[in-house]
Amino acid sequence: MRIRWHRLFALSLLATACKGEPADTADTGGVACDEITTWSTVGAPFIYTWCTPCHSPELTGEERQGAPVGVDFASYEDVLAWADRIEVRVFAEAAAMPPAGGPEDDELAAVSDWIDCGWPE
Repeated sequence: MRIRWHRLFALSLLATACKGEPADTADTGGVACDEITTWSTVGAPFIYTWCTPCHSPELTGEERQGAPVGVDFASYEDVLAWADRIEVRVFAEAAAMPPAGGPEDDELAAVSDWIDCGWPE
């Protein structure tokens, strides 16, 4: 997996400027953002496959496998609330999440594009 360190700065600016707003035809870091790159098509499948097995409000104790209580991704709004940390944990901290391995490079590239487009719903 490629770790894109330069993305942290650009994404922090992008997340601050347009987090959650539609990015119909914006061009962000070489990614053409359109209605195909959305929460429904990219974000939710990734989060619900790779994150909520530990980060779910329905899980308690050992079921959380070390995920801090309250750091849950049950909805798009929850994901936006933790957007900065999600990106750091998935991409910048030597791909620390998920801890047991996980997404293929194409899945990571798709979610990276979704993030680059401003986490559109």
